[in-house]
Parts: sequence; structure tokens; C-alpha cells
Amino acid sequence: WHFLSDAPDVAGKAGMQFGIEFRLEGAPVGDGVTLHAAFTFPPQGIRNPNTGEMMHAAKVAFANMKIGALCLLGYGFDNAWEIVPGVWTEQIWYQDRMLAERTFTVVLAE
Repeated sequence: WHFLSDAPDVAGKAGMQFGIEFRLEGAPVGDGVTLHAAFTFPPQGIRNPNTGEMMHAAKVAFANMKIGALCLLGYGFDNAWEIVPGVWTEQIWYQDRMLAERTFTVVLAE
């Protein structure tokens, strides 16, 4: 991956990705664990135009994340309808323990 910025502002445009980079510490090094990325979207939520579903949060499992490895978990705008301006929060969880949290401010790209 290639970072454009470490600022919390994210340009809201299709193809843009953002997230948290971290090294997964623990033992034994090289073993795989399942982590979850939990996202909280701005209060207006995201409406999927195909299903009509309104989403205010999402949780995604990432299996086989390697202990000791540099990892990146985040969100990418695949569709224009996903781009909702405002504060987004990402949390990284292992079982019932939050490992990291960061907020991002999505701003509409010009």
C-alpha cells in the first residue's frame, strides 16, 4: 500500500481507501488470528440504493492476520453512494478487546 497522507481528512471519491496501519504483537510470531474492523458512519448513515438498506455501522472479519506482521485494515469507496461526508470511526478488535481506534473526516472531493 501507499499512503497519500497521515492526516485524518479523507477525500470522498471512488477508489479512495483509508484505514489503520499497525503491527500485530504477540506470540507465537507468524500464527494467524481473526481480527474485526468495526466502522461507525456519520449520523446520516449510508443508504444502499440497490437494497434500500440504511447502514450506520459495519463490522468485517479479517481471518488469518499474522502475528508480528505489519497490517492495514480499512475501508475503500467502491461506489459513489458510499461516500458520506462527516466523521467516520474505525476500531480494530481481537475477540472482546479493542486494539486501536481512529476517526477520519470524509470530505467531498472537488
